[in-house]
Amino acid sequence: MVNLWPGIPAECLCNKHLNAVLAEHNNKLMPSMRKGHSIEGYLKHGCIDIELITTRIADCLKEGKRRGHKWKYAFPTDPDLALHYLYTMNYLVVHGYMTRERRDEMTEMNKRVLSFRCPECRKRIKDYSLLQIEKG
Repeated sequence: MVNLWPGIPAECLCNKHLNAVLAEHNNKLMPSMRKGHSIEGYLKHGCIDIELITTRIADCLKEGKRRGHKWKYAFPTDPDLALHYLYTMNYLVVHGYMTRERRDEMTEMNKRVLSFRCPECRKRIKDYSLLQIEKG
């Protein structure tokens, strides 16, 4: 299953989950989109924020590089960006995905699921939240 953990800052992901975002985008989501398959299930389950997908991948690539990883993932190509746009138009405009409330709901759900699954991500999310409180 593809889960790009939308709403969770890339800094909050452990190395395993950071790599998973990039791997799932490149190896599962993009091939599916290239074939013209529906991604509605991923959207309904809060696994993808189609409107912010390009930004999500860019943030994860930047964070991986900051951590010194030598992963071979590249920024989405122009044809990939065009697909992101087409899917965004279809699911956002036609189907009415993504309200602010839905995005907030997805973020909270993904925080809970990821914190339950991964102790390192749980710690990173907590530390990040505390840092944001101190800044704010």
